[in-house]
Amino acid sequence: MLLDEIKKANMRVMKGEIPREAKPAFEQVISKCLLWKTDAKNNGKELTDNDVLAIIQKVIKECQESAEAFKNAGRDCREYEVQADALEAFLPKQLSRDEIKKLIAELDNKSISNVMKFFKANYSGKCDMGLVSTIAQGK
Repeated sequence: MLLDEIKKANMRVMKGEIPREAKPAFEQVISKCLLWKTDAKNNGKELTDNDVLAIIQKVIKECQESAEAFKNAGRDCREYEVQADALEAFLPKQLSRDEIKKLIAELDNKSISNVMKFFKANYSGKCDMGLVSTIAQGK
């Protein structure tokens, strides 16, 4: 399971195999997964790799936003960039803009809601849903 790989990477930080700046990101993913498991347990659900991928993507986005804020304030943002890079290694190869456009063109119903449902169901974790939305809107 993907969560186990994150936990192993967290241990590799302690061994010095991965930059120590990545540790907060790994810990944040682990923590969010544990919270998700607790909430899901009450609903009879189990944590899947797709759920972990969604959590990783959220943490990466948070790291990128923090890095941007630090950069705009003239502060060192390297730590957040290292965290985002470390987590991106766990994501599957992301679909390119052209691949997304091609998949949208093949759909019968090109409404934004249908496109988003299609990508969420079939390509969760394999594409940036914000990019999909932008392309679906014709931007």
